[in-house]
Amino acid sequence: MQRLVGLYAVNNVKPELEYQIKAYLEYWEKFDKNPFYITKAGELLKGTAYHKLWLKYFYLKQEYSKATSVELDEKKLSSWELFMLGYSYIRTSKMSQAVFYLEKAYAADTTMPRISKELLRTYFAMNKMVKAKQLALSLAKEFPVDGEIANGLARIYVMQGKDALAKQQMAKALKLVPDDLAVWS
Repeated sequence: MQRLVGLYAVNNVKPELEYQIKAYLEYWEKFDKNPFYITKAGELLKGTAYHKLWLKYFYLKQEYSKATSVELDEKKLSSWELFMLGYSYIRTSKMSQAVFYLEKAYAADTTMPRISKELLRTYFAMNKMVKAKQLALSLAKEFPVDGEIANGLARIYVMQGKDALAKQQMAKALKLVPDDLAVWS
């Protein structure tokens, strides 16, 4: 039986603590959901002031209240860090803060579909239809083969009574993502 002892940096025998923590978080997030990696990151984080890494740790652990309580300089956050913060606010039902951070995340990087689609879903949830329509039209141009975006545009057209456009977008969404139950509802 093999025992898991940790990650090894091939190009640096003794990487700085910050990079070690980052490696454990990234490895857990992207490659292996073995609790060892996220637990090790948490152990290494104890007593540190790596606020951005604390945000990521709490986000990955789905401890969203803790993620929103981390002291952060929002001017120094990347688009993905802004997204993690915005998503954490969604999960704690603080929607105005969620929109604030998701809009900042989207403004920082309009090319990440995960950010833009979460912002679109949040606009729908908050009944911000003017913003939802503007964003959906923009996203439909940017990501023309994304079924979730086509479905969002179809929802907007249904609400506006534009049945022909809604039907067209719904057909597109069903063709692109036939197994997505959200498209069928």
